[in-house]
Amino acid sequence: MFDHLRQFWWHPPNRPVAFAFFAMSLLFGSWIARLPEFQQKLALSDGQLGGCLLAVSLGALITTALSNYLFQGLRGGRATYLSIIGLALFVPCVAGAPAVPRLIAAFVGVGFFNCLLDIAMNNCASAIEQRDGVRILSTCHGIFSLGGMIGAALSGALSSWGVHFAPHLTAIALPILVFNFYLRRDLEALPSLAHAATNWHWPPPALWSLVIIGFCIMLGAIYLKNHLGTDAFVAGLGFAGFSLTMTIGRLSGDRWRERLHNRQIIWGGSLLGALGLFLVALSAQAIPVVIGFGLVGLGFSCVVPLLFSQAGRLPGIDPGQGIAAVTGSGILGFLCGPPLMGLVAEGFGLAVSFGLVALLAALAFALSYHQFVD
Repeated sequence: MFDHLRQFWWHPPNRPVAFAFFAMSLLFGSWIARLPEFQQKLALSDGQLGGCLLAVSLGALITTALSNYLFQGLRGGRATYLSIIGLALFVPCVAGAPAVPRLIAAFVGVGFFNCLLDIAMNNCASAIEQRDGVRILSTCHGIFSLGGMIGAALSGALSSWGVHFAPHLTAIALPILVFNFYLRRDLEALPSLAHAATNWHWPPPALWSLVIIGFCIMLGAIYLKNHLGTDAFVAGLGFAGFSLTMTIGRLSGDRWRERLHNRQIIWGGSLLGALGLFLVALSAQAIPVVIGFGLVGLGFSCVVPLLFSQAGRLPGIDPGQGIAAVTGSGILGFLCGPPLMGLVAEGFGLAVSFGLVALLAALAFALSYHQFVD
């Protein structure tokens, strides 16, 4: 793994795209970790906060709907550079919002630029893979996971020390802006996949299969992130195990892609994630639950990077539109996942809801047979 990371770092185009993945997750993880303080500041109920958070998804959906046209005027590298600026400016606005209307406006901006950056940086990383014959997407997503872990840990520490969230988020955003300006030429020089400006049309079956797989996998990951608070002890250990194995799996994933076929990775990852979720659903003891979350993180770690890679390589499908569609599947999971799983948990119990997500992971395994190019 360490040899691969050294090779990754010494390939010059990888450095700016790695910065983009790290910056996005650090910014996003920092404000997500301090949501309870936003809620307390504005005296929001859980339902009101959930309604406000839908604005993040609204901003992301606007980006997805306009992606065909946005990427005609912006290459992937320039879109990456500009979206980092937008995200770094809007995240502190979330902390500074004095009332709900401004909070919603800030959330829309965060969602818009977060999704734009997500599409742009995955587009650039896929283009580097295809142009230079390297495998970097899994490592990039590992750097993303690492940034999220650092952001969440730093937020927890600063919150416990009594540091207000407004100066905290501003202090995170400023160095990211400085590094972004410093790397401007490198970022704007990044290659990008073609993105045709066409009217919206119904995606062909090959792309829909990838979108469904992406929805199944990302729904499981998002559900874990939003519903781990059922037991503080298990939640803490479970999230730690999930995050650690996710990061390790992604940082070593490109090595596995060199040794195994893509279908083998997607099959093994989906099955391992499903087994982990079934273990969580069927266990009442802390240790099996923590092990289950660790298996989920390891199993899903390489799946999402492969989705982006495959979406940019499907025959007869515009690569940029393919990546935007897979990104949209994550947004669909963000919109539908928590309320759907919450309703299942309320009606049938938490174990049944985890079992349902496990079945979705098994569905991803079944759909993957014909869709992954080796």
